[in-house]
Amino acid sequence: MKKDKIIVSNRKALEKKYGAKVPFILQDLEDLKAADKARGLSTEIIFS
Repeated sequence: MKKDKIIVSNRKALEKKYGAKVPFILQDLEDLKAADKARGLSTEIIFS
């Protein structure tokens, strides 16, 4: 499946910078992915 949007991030860097807030950030990313899907966009979230 062709992707319309790819979000690439480093999970360790997120944990270092945001600490306990990371689960909220991950949920926000999933919410963004769902909103994109509702708009007909295919989004992939990739962690390195």
